Amino acid sequence: AVKNNVGHNVSFYFNRCNLGDIPSVLFKGHISARIQFQQSVVTSFGETPISGLENSLEALYI
Repeated sequence: AVKNNVGHNVSFYFNRCNLGDIPSVLFKGHISARIQFQQSVVTSFGETPISGLENSLEALYI
């Protein structure tokens, strides 16, 4: 369902994501969390849940 929103400004969340695969020191030590994205433009989909959002992310809540 999310793939239909490519190119649109959307808000969504991943409930209990595994953060171990995200290459960022911000998430170091976290195993799972609810991650909420607001006002993000989905440009593409890759192999990780948030690939394609890095350049357009305006707000991130954990």
